[in-house]
Amino acid sequence: MRGRQDWKGEMPPGWAAKVAVSIVTGVGWLIFLILFLVFYAEGFSIYENLGIVLAPLLVMCAIFGPMWAYWGIKTGRARKRPPGGAARVAVSIVTGVGWLIFLILFLAFYAEGFSIYENLAIVLASLLVVGAIRGPMWAYWWMKIGRAREKPPGLAPRVAVSTVVGCGWPIFLILFLAFYTEGFSVYENLAIVLASILVVCVILCPMWVYWWYKTSPAWKKKMRNASKKKRTRK
Repeated sequence: MRGRQDWKGEMPPGWAAKVAVSIVTGVGWLIFLILFLVFYAEGFSIYENLGIVLAPLLVMCAIFGPMWAYWGIKTGRARKRPPGGAARVAVSIVTGVGWLIFLILFLAFYAEGFSIYENLAIVLASLLVVGAIRGPMWAYWWMKIGRAREKPPGLAPRVAVSTVVGCGWPIFLILFLAFYTEGFSVYENLAIVLASILVVCVILCPMWVYWWYKTSPAWKKKMRNASKKKRTRK
């Protein structure tokens, strides 16, 4: 296998063919989508149509996933083979494909028995399950070999708070959509959801912006200069 220096500044080997396949498949999916919506969608419910529209996406994932993953391992950063990376990619692919299969089957056969808010709650709950599988797995890996191994001061508590808020918000949303939306209008429900997003932003954004500023090179340089001035005065 050629090293990175052999094709630096040039097109990586196999890239053009894979891009061509991706473009042709994507355009084919759009053509299918247009023809289906124009000529056949009227014969199905909205949830069945969603299931039919998502089904080709599953086929596309089956085509693109192995193709690009293999190419990335051969020519991209993945060839460095960080420990545990391949297993986590495999688990991520399996859970992603499994989620798509669940979503297609649910929309096609079961969604009619629930309200639109209950369906949204079920879809969000399925995403929460996927996140619960992937999140800790990748977070632990990143902490071991990623940038987080440098352990900038204040990172751990912020990650903990972000994890709690990130898990708590979908749980709130699922419970609200499943049990409380019927008592409000569509616009009131939308306002409550947006308000919950605003609360999350108010909690997380100042915390991370302040941390980013404190750990930035400019802040560190400022603090070093300040300590030098103190020593000089003494």
